Amino acid sequence: MRRLAARVMCLAVLLAGAAHAGRAAARPAPGRRPRICLVLSGGGARGLAHIGVLRVLERLRVPVDCIAGTSMGAIVGGLYASGMTPEQIDSAVRSVDWQEAFYDSPPRQDLAFRRKQDDRNFLVHLPIGLKHGRFLLPKGLIQGQKLQETLRRLTLRYQHVASFDSLPTPFRAVATDLVSGKPVILGSGDLAEAMRASMSAPGLFAPVQDHGRLLVDGGITENLPIDVARAMGADVLIVDDVESPLVSRRHLNSALAISNQMLAILVRRDSDRQKATLGPADVLIEPKLGRTGSTDFTVAAQTIRLGEQAALAMRARLAALSVSPAAYRRYLARRARPALRPPTIRFVRVDAASRPYARTILATMRPVIGRRLDAARIGALITELYGLGLFESVDYRIVTQGRGAARRSGIEVSARAKSWGPNYVRFGLKLQDDFQGNSQYNAAARFLVTEVNDLGGEWRTDLQIGSNPKVLTEFYQPLSARRRWFVAPSLRIEQRDLRVYTRDVEVADFREREAEADLDVGREFGNWGEVRAG
Repeated sequence: MRRLAARVMCLAVLLAGAAHAGRAAARPAPGRRPRICLVLSGGGARGLAHIGVLRVLERLRVPVDCIAGTSMGAIVGGLYASGMTPEQIDSAVRSVDWQEAFYDSPPRQDLAFRRKQDDRNFLVHLPIGLKHGRFLLPKGLIQGQKLQETLRRLTLRYQHVASFDSLPTPFRAVATDLVSGKPVILGSGDLAEAMRASMSAPGLFAPVQDHGRLLVDGGITENLPIDVARAMGADVLIVDDVESPLVSRRHLNSALAISNQMLAILVRRDSDRQKATLGPADVLIEPKLGRTGSTDFTVAAQTIRLGEQAALAMRARLAALSVSPAAYRRYLARRARPALRPPTIRFVRVDAASRPYARTILATMRPVIGRRLDAARIGALITELYGLGLFESVDYRIVTQGRGAARRSGIEVSARAKSWGPNYVRFGLKLQDDFQGNSQYNAAARFLVTEVNDLGGEWRTDLQIGSNPKVLTEFYQPLSARRRWFVAPSLRIEQRDLRVYTRDVEVADFREREAEADLDVGREFGNWGEVRAG
């Protein structure tokens, strides 16, 4: 019995040792410096502290051999992995109007004139779709169009990498599969899309569609991807954790606050499990960011500075990972971003999902053919397409076709139709009172059927009840893919009150009824106006 007990104890010790070995970092071979991997957590605007940590690492000549990031950690980490310096990332972050980035609608001057007319009346601007007798809403408050445009511009030179291991610094982003609830490790594909998927907070951002999967923020399942970094072959980890602290009981005063606290507890539980695997050689940095919230992008400078301070507090530990000036210069040379020689755009094509809109997309993007790649010009045309109001997102990527001397560069446009379209309904209510006994009220609804045909025909019907009943229906038919010339037959039936005054005294009150049928021919001039005759 004693012999059996001894064997069982030996087996338990061996299993425990094997489990620890599985968690601990592998030791580097003699004479080789350790492979250092940087782990950047999610945290929204709090993640800007990662930039400060990167500054200190460069100041101390600590090389970073691989990066794993989640949410904002994926954005900062992805930009650094692509060869940007901390100063360049800082400049890029400060140049972004984050309030605008989290607001999908283009500036009014960029909207198609037809969409500007949607706001002419008092209808509530709430996107409601109508399909098979059911009301539909978007999958997120924000579709992420402007954020995607920004990430696309910053990562343009690395669109062709087959694997994120081919970046100047190997990189992994963590997202969550919304269907299975499991983490998804993104190590290949579209860099901008991977970064965008990793920070798609569910409910706020619409999910990113990737090879049949719906991807949302990786912070839900793995906010601190330590095990991902281990799988990349790290010997030593530098972990920067910027998770929001749990709030006190005093602040748990609403259903939203309680829901946020529950989510924070679940995220923290997984992060604590991950941190428990850190070994004595690993460095854990936890910036003291106080009550800085996940949306506090306006205090970016302060957040970055606090990240620097937290890294400097670990200076002694980090200095042990420093390399010689000559070795660090060689490291920086390998990381340097190659100069991007803009190719000449020879063709424009659309992806499979965008083919129903191919004529409109190709007509809009035609001006870039035969010209050098100009991200600003392409971005303006993408915004023009998005301003049509037909798509929940419009994106592009640089592609090539042919081989050898016949190899040509072009653009592939991906325009995803609104999942809650193409039929929409809007409602409104208007109350009016002069406090002298004259009051009016009107309730209205607008039904809009878009993309009736390949040229973008629309059927719009307005119904109004109350003091001024009205029915207005119009069929708007563009005559070309660019949607400049159009015909618009319409019918209007309206009833309204007319009051006649003499010296501020009402002397008559008429009830006017009017019916009108029109057939207009017109032309739009860009997105600022139109001329009709009929």
